[in-house]
Amino acid sequence: MITMKITRKQLRRLIIEQIADNPTDVIDKDEFVGPLPANYKSESFLLEVLHDVIAAKGKSKNYTDLTSLDGGTVGIAHFASDGLGGLYEAFGDDLVKKYFGKYKPDIDSVQALKDATYMGWKKSRTGLPVYCRDKGGQKAVKGTCYRSMTWWVKGMKDFISSPESKKIQLEGWKKVTVKPADKVMDDWDKEWFTKRGRAVGYCLVNSGGPSFLRRLAKGGKRSPNETIDAYSAEHGSVRKRFRILNKMYPDPNFKPKSFPKSYK
Repeated sequence: MITMKITRKQLRRLIIEQIADNPTDVIDKDEFVGPLPANYKSESFLLEVLHDVIAAKGKSKNYTDLTSLDGGTVGIAHFASDGLGGLYEAFGDDLVKKYFGKYKPDIDSVQALKDATYMGWKKSRTGLPVYCRDKGGQKAVKGTCYRSMTWWVKGMKDFISSPESKKIQLEGWKKVTVKPADKVMDDWDKEWFTKRGRAVGYCLVNSGGPSFLRRLAKGGKRSPNETIDAYSAEHGSVRKRFRILNKMYPDPNFKPKSFPKSYK
């Protein structure tokens, strides 16, 4: 018999992959696989974080949002700049043709949409191409999607009002936020393998990308609770999403040092 030794980190990653590959095996929401909550990557949980926590059930953001910020900001996750690429990919070629091709026939694929809206630079914190946003700032100046690409605005308006929009936006958010956040947190301590821990990570990556999460969590040396507190101290207040998160995924051991009254 051949035996192999694996590290604790490798075992944890193997368990994570098995959970992700077999979501239908998870029945009880309180079921655990070792120290890992078995449903922490379930679609219902991810939708809960996106809709109920980050978007405050539509009070902060909504599926039908389309604004001029960053030259073109879309949907419940406020896809913009380097985050638009993930939304474009979630469309697929057929939906790109459906929503944009009718206004500009040469936009017939995801790549064509990317090429037409690429602004010629990449975000330093992610290394990803930037779409729609001018390098000079967040305003919708000439040349940006919202200001100069009527076909893009019309196509996005059609998309966000469509029945399939919500599912596509969730898939886009997974690409832009969940996947890179999980890649960071999967190597950290067990406190990050809870609904509360994952929700903290997703909120921060949604705001500032994976490098933002790494910095605030000090590469995983801080717990989710310490990371929330660090963000609040740096931000100068407690954001609504963290007040909601604290109520939805409570931790009796959370004793915030920054603005503790905000959680009452």
